[in-house]
Amino acid sequence: MSLPAPLIAYPRTTINGSVGDDGEEHDFQDYYGTLEEEVEAVDKYFKLNAPCSRRAVHKFVKDYYEDVPPIFRNPQVDTIATCDTDKFDFAYWGYQSLFQTTDKEKIRSIGENLYDLGGEEVMRASFYLLCWDTQNAGTTIKGWRRMVEHYWDGIGEWMA
Repeated sequence: MSLPAPLIAYPRTTINGSVGDDGEEHDFQDYYGTLEEEVEAVDKYFKLNAPCSRRAVHKFVKDYYEDVPPIFRNPQVDTIATCDTDKFDFAYWGYQSLFQTTDKEKIRSIGENLYDLGGEEVMRASFYLLCWDTQNAGTTIKGWRRMVEHYWDGIGEWMA
């Protein structure tokens, strides 16, 4: 099941030939010849694209949660929408932090901190925010999300 379209206040650098905030043309492919090329592309993607603002995320979740009948709601958005304020703040911090690193140890540390702050509920909410924001990104970025799950394996009951 895919997530509802994100409310993005600024363009994402996601497609071949798109121009980033730095004014340069970038070519994000779905597949790369080597792992090094793929890692470099993921790093570049997250340097060119900032996370959505807390306000935009909160508005999207609130509007979505209020406007969609319960039977049609997305369980991932429900997880985010039903977090209390503190847990939402922690989840947003995690989502924002994941945009700032592709380093395995840092990603693992973010997951451990999220677990300490609010358990798996906060980890899930943070991960779902990342998935929601990057759902239209290329295959390489979607694969990176899977690596986040893998790096978090064993934190609490989290299983990759």
